[in-house]
Amino acid sequence: MELVRFPLKPMEHFHFGEISLDEKSNISTTSSFPHSDTLFSSLVNNYAQIHEKKEVDKFVESFEKGETTISSMFYYLKIDEHIIYFLPIPLSFYTQDINRNDYKRFKKIEFVSIAVWEEIKKANDFFDESICLIIQNKFVVLKKEIDSDFAKKVEIYSKITQPKVPIRWVDDNATIYFETDIEIADNSGLNSSVEVGYYFLYRSVNPIEMEEAIKILGLSGIGGGRSTGTGELSTPVVEINNPFDMISSANENYCSISYSIPTNEFEFKKFVLYETKIRGGRKMDIGKQQFVRMVKEGAVLSDLAKGTLMQIGTDDQGNRVLRNGFCFLLPLKFN
Repeated sequence: MELVRFPLKPMEHFHFGEISLDEKSNISTTSSFPHSDTLFSSLVNNYAQIHEKKEVDKFVESFEKGETTISSMFYYLKIDEHIIYFLPIPLSFYTQDINRNDYKRFKKIEFVSIAVWEEIKKANDFFDESICLIIQNKFVVLKKEIDSDFAKKVEIYSKITQPKVPIRWVDDNATIYFETDIEIADNSGLNSSVEVGYYFLYRSVNPIEMEEAIKILGLSGIGGGRSTGTGELSTPVVEINNPFDMISSANENYCSISYSIPTNEFEFKKFVLYETKIRGGRKMDIGKQQFVRMVKEGAVLSDLAKGTLMQIGTDDQGNRVLRNGFCFLLPLKFN
């Protein structure tokens, strides 16, 4: 399992559109981070910019065969030389009784650090400041990972909505619209050196093509609006000391850190706790791409599952359009 991270510039913007009722609504909403199907599309499309179709097909085939799998991209926080990697909150925490006074705070939590993932089994411990601290109401860390006062000041990202002026020559009836983006926090006013970035994990039996695609991704960026400067990444950093290799494999269950499409009914039954999201779908000159319902990150499984890659249509050049629904799982102690 390899870990790749991309340091991000303060105030950098990203847009990860979600399915909405209409095109304008799609622009006015954004995911908090790039999901694994978005990352897959970016890797393949960027790889295709400098390779012939035969080579691209070979690269895609490594995913289709399950030889290469990827997680979604999540946030990390680097304070001086210490890095805190965040994971989606496992849905197993939602099966617990939450103190009434803390329930609203609990609903805002999106991510937990690796240390919290491994050590905390009770959701109510999130709100015990002798055990855990919460950054921006969204990110839970152990108290020993970060100074308490620093945790109150540091930020990771925010969502901002700005008016945009459409290109008139494209649509004479176009009016001003609003776009919601992710904005990476500026922590330059803090005493410590702070870096915010995205990272993802991957496994591959043939890593050469994957390594090249990752380098291109660092140059090309990810998400919507890249022609106007949104979605800029940086030179990828391959982490040699991978903390995810230390997660206990003795845990009884698994948690998905990617969007998943179960292969069949038997595999779907392994998902004991899950939420779903509609993905894909797009009108094309030659037709319409299909929608597909995918299982979100944070799902809890009773056993290993593989998932699948699903074709949802073709693009204007007749190429297959695929949604990556292969599972990327980490061991989890069921609460």
